[in-house]
Amino acid sequence: MTRSTRWLLAVIAVVAVLAVVAVAIALTTGEDELDPGTPEGAVQAYLRAVADRDAEAAYAWFSSDLQDRCRISNVRDALQYGPEDFRAQLNEVVPRDGTVDVFVEITQRYQGDLLGNSSSFSQVFSLTEEDGGWRFVDASWPVYCPPEPVK
Repeated sequence: MTRSTRWLLAVIAVVAVLAVVAVAIALTTGEDELDPGTPEGAVQAYLRAVADRDAEAAYAWFSSDLQDRCRISNVRDALQYGPEDFRAQLNEVVPRDGTVDVFVEITQRYQGDLLGNSSSFSQVFSLTEEDGGWRFVDASWPVYCPPEPVK
């Protein structure tokens, strides 16, 4: 075996070990499971439904008032054409007068982009307690619903 062949095999071995370590880290670094009975847990469950493109599950997290003005078709359309890959990080939970705001940092990654580009933005999810659980009071990313008519 020549010296250059041994050198090449050593480089391949190092790359293989690094790949195994990266996969192990990715598989062991999971998200915390939050209680769906809390505002932040409700946001996590909603975002899982969004990631799974499950419109019915996402819609179930809407308050009855929001369901009255927002159709399930709005949710289906948003999820059909919406984000393909995203991560969300809980930043803060702030109780307000009758609602709770959950602040989340969302990072979207763009499919088919060879450079792995992504963009991040802050999103506030407002929830209220209804029927023993937490429900969204406003249409929340990535869903758009018409605003409540001015009276």
